[in-house]
Amino acid sequence: MQKKKIIIISVISFIILASIGTYIKTVHFGNPFGVMKAKRNFTKPELIRAIRLMIAAEYEAVQLYMQVAESTDNQLAKKVLIDIADEERVHAGEFLKLLIHLDPEEEKHYKEGYKEVQEMIEELEKKKK
Repeated sequence: MQKKKIIIISVISFIILASIGTYIKTVHFGNPFGVMKAKRNFTKPELIRAIRLMIAAEYEAVQLYMQVAESTDNQLAKKVLIDIADEERVHAGEFLKLLIHLDPEEEKHYKEGYKEVQEMIEELEKKKK
């Protein structure tokens, strides 16, 4: 039992450190201004790229919180982590709405993707019959 706990703690620590490292690298490469306030405002294309980065960060946070929640027997921790993961999904939705408002072309790509998957679903359902 003790060995299992050590392995789980090690895995969780690795996941957290890997996620932090990925986040730092992503912010560094994704943000043209570094960590300080910019000396100028974002251009529209820079703002759009920044919002895409924020969407990715929200989904990465969801993944991290859910991995930890699924890796613990502590019911309180599990409940809090799942609740926070759900909040991150709300944030992702807010950023997606903002992104589509700023760049309506973005929504066209999503709709095309939805349509392609719907066609695949229908094709597979036909094969089942």
